[in-house]
Amino acid sequence: VKRLSSEELIIRRLRFLTTSNKGNHENGAIHIENGSIHAVDLYINSKKIPEL
Repeated sequence: VKRLSSEELIIRRLRFLTTSNKGNHENGAIHIENGSIHAVDLYINSKKIPEL
């Protein structure tokens, strides 16, 4: 079994969290616009955390 590097694990987690350009986002989704990260919404106990 090949161990994944931390970078690979991060990429997999980002892919899992990443939403499509259509923007169906919830629960910590990462919003991608024009190929770049636009915003990250964080939810803690179902309450949206405002942007810092």
